[in-house]
Parts: sequence; structure tokens; C-alpha cells
Amino acid sequence: MKYLTVFVVSITASLFVSCESKEEKQREDALEQRADALEDKADAVKRGGEAKADAIETQGRDNAAAAKRAGQAEGDASKRAADAAADGVRKSADQTAESLEQKAKETREAK
Repeated sequence: MKYLTVFVVSITASLFVSCESKEEKQREDALEQRADALEDKADAVKRGGEAKADAIETQGRDNAAAAKRAGQAEGDASKRAADAAADGVRKSADQTAESLEQKAKETREAK
């Protein structure tokens, strides 16, 4: 009987210790929501950067075509410059998004 009592008490104690408090649950939920918001922001930065880069490339192609039609040699240079600018925008957006995703990961790990 003594062993049964000790066993029941130890199981009950372990269950009590492993239960999360209401405050702890709220804290973890808040951290999860913050991490989700950071990931959403990272996705928005990626989409925005890609859209801006696409617009720069399109404008560069249009400018190059117009220059070629006008018989100007700088059309190819204009396209290369636009491509380089678009690549820079993409790289910057990717770096910002990666930073936000890292913050989201760290937030989740803080639980």
C-alpha cells in the first residue's frame, strides 16, 4: 500500500508540474502570433521586392527597345543597367526577408 501511495503521489506531482499555466499559454500564443506576423511581413517584402524588380526590368526593356528603334547604341547598356538595378532590388528584398524570418525563428525559440 505504501508503494501505491508513493506512486500515485509522484504521478500526480509530475502531472501538476508539467501543466502549463494560463499565463504561460498566453505568452506562448503571443510569441507565436508575433512570429507569424514577422513571417507574413517577410513574405510581403519578398513579393514587393519582386514586383519592383519586375517593373524595373520591364521599363529597362522598353527603354532599350525605344533606343534601338531610334538607332541609338545605348539601348543594350540601358537594359543591362535596368537588369543590374532589378537584381539589386531583389537581393535587398531577400536580405530583409531573411532577417525577418530569422527574427520569427528566434521568437518561436523563445517559448
